[in-house]
Amino acid sequence: MLYGKMILAYLRARCQYMKNFISSILAALPYQLTSFLVLWGVFSAFGGMGDWSYLDVLFLGVLLNIISGCANGFFKQFRFLENEIISGNLDVYLTRPRSVIFQLAAHEIDLFSIFGTVIPNLLIGLFCFGRMDILWTPRKILFLGEVILFGTLFYGAVFFFIGTLSFWFYRTNHTAMTLFYSVQDFVNYPLNIYGRGISFFLTFLFPLAFVNYYPLLSLKSGRLFPVEIAMALILLAAAGIDFLLWRAGLKRYQSAGS
Repeated sequence: MLYGKMILAYLRARCQYMKNFISSILAALPYQLTSFLVLWGVFSAFGGMGDWSYLDVLFLGVLLNIISGCANGFFKQFRFLENEIISGNLDVYLTRPRSVIFQLAAHEIDLFSIFGTVIPNLLIGLFCFGRMDILWTPRKILFLGEVILFGTLFYGAVFFFIGTLSFWFYRTNHTAMTLFYSVQDFVNYPLNIYGRGISFFLTFLFPLAFVNYYPLLSLKSGRLFPVEIAMALILLAAAGIDFLLWRAGLKRYQSAGS
C-alpha cells in the first residue's frame, strides 16, 4: 500500500534523530499530568460539577486529548496547506498522478502528537476505565473505538477546512486554529454547565460536543445507536462542505508557474 510505504519512509527519516525525539516526548509528559492535577484542584475546591464526578470529567478530557493527538498526528499537514499555496509547492502535488489530498495525508506523521499526547492519555484513560460508573461491554468498547475514529476524522475535516480557506485568505492558519482551540476548551467540561446558547452551538452549529460529551452520556445510559447515527451524518456533512470548498478553491487557484 502506497500510503504505508510513504509513512514508513518518513518514520525512517525521523528515527535518524531518535535522542531529540525522545527528549521532546519526555518534556511533554509533565504538561499532560499538570492539566489533570488542575482539574483535581477544581474539584477539591468546588466539590464537583452537578452529577458529574471527577473521573467523568477527567475522561472527557482524556477522550478529547486522544482525538486531538490522533488528528494532529495524521492530519496536521492539512492545516498548513497555506504554506504549499503561498510557496507554489501545490503545483508539484497537482502534477502527480495521485490526488492532492492523499499526498498531503501521506506527507508526514506528527510522532510528537502520537507519543506525547495520545499514549499518555491512553494510560490515564485505562486508569479511569475500571473506576467509572459504566458497565463496560464489548459493544461499548467497540463504540469507544468508533468515537475516537469519528473525532479524528472530524478534526481532520476541520483542519482541511481551515487549510482550504487559504485559497481566499492568506496566513489564516494561526488565527483560525486559535479560535478553534478556544472553542474546544468548552468541551473539556460537561455541556450542561453552560447556557443554552453554547450548548446549541456545540450541538447543532459546530457539533464538537459529539467528540466526547454525547458519547460519554451514551456510554453511561447504554443508548449508543442515536449517537452513532449522528456521528455518521456529521462526517457526511463535513466531507461535503470540505469537498465543495476544495473544488471552488482549486478553480480559483493560480499556478506559480509561468
